[in-house]
Amino acid sequence: MTIAIGCDHAGFPYKTAIIKLLQARDITVIDHGTTSPDSVDYPDFVHPAADDVEAGRARFAILLCGSGNGVA
Repeated sequence: MTIAIGCDHAGFPYKTAIIKLLQARDITVIDHGTTSPDSVDYPDFVHPAADDVEAGRARFAILLCGSGNGVA
């Protein structure tokens, strides 16, 4: 199974932990970032993850931001 993941700066600490958990269960992860806690705009990172699901490259996407409203 492949899961895409993307987040803004607020979701970054959670994303790192989630990726470790998924990889420990032999799940392939496509990481779209962000790669640091520096401030970024969530669309730059969550839209590519959603595109992976739409294109069939990933079965699911995990999208993280500060409130959940933006990525919804």
